[in-house]
Amino acid sequence: MKTFEVLHTGPGEPVRLRATDSGRVLAVISADEARQLWINLGAALGLGTAPLTVKNVQGASSLKVLAKRLKKSAEQVKKSARR
Repeated sequence: MKTFEVLHTGPGEPVRLRATDSGRVLAVISADEARQLWINLGAALGLGTAPLTVKNVQGASSLKVLAKRLKKSAEQVKKSARR
């Protein structure tokens, strides 16, 4: 089984996906592309992250927490609209 590591040197720097066994860099993506990938992965896993934007994800520590917060705020908007 192949293993991979994600290398990120700092804010604004590209993210590199590297094969652990060979050390070969397989992909280089920008920070915004990585955030979009994170959103899509969360949506595919059923976390309800489809309506998120890259800006939503910039400061998030967890997709689960972010999805819960988004769901909670949507429920509050619905409640206030009913009144």
